[in-house]
Amino acid sequence: MRLFEFAVKARMRPNNPVTQSEKIKDTAADRTKGFHSWTEAEIDQYRDRHPIGTRARLAMEMLLWTTKRRSDVRQMGPDAIVDGRIEVTQGKGGKTLWIAVAPQLLEALTAMPPPPAGATTFLLTERGQPWSRAGFGNWFRKQCDAAGLS
Repeated sequence: MRLFEFAVKARMRPNNPVTQSEKIKDTAADRTKGFHSWTEAEIDQYRDRHPIGTRARLAMEMLLWTTKRRSDVRQMGPDAIVDGRIEVTQGKGGKTLWIAVAPQLLEALTAMPPPPAGATTFLLTERGQPWSRAGFGNWFRKQCDAAGLS
């Protein structure tokens, strides 16, 4: 719409065709509120329950400071950090990004015990294995529940 408004002002078009079109019908996707974004108080509540040096805390800091999906976070590992940045290849779309490692994330990473030899990811199950997509989501849900967060 704004592009056409500019074109009219610049005398590139005589009118704005968008104003003459019918409004698109409302769909269920338009009405969804999506996922709840945590407030600072909720982040603090989670941190109070899961101290630095725990897997639960590392998981939350990775999600928070990389802003990536859980399916991407569960695959991040030590070999992906180069010059203060972490390489992430998104599972959805396949785009590769380099994200600066925030000081809070670095603190959470360095507080963890060394991973077992051959580990390729930061977040491992109790058995030292990488998480499955569903497994990580279910486990993280339990960590949120333990912190009293919906």
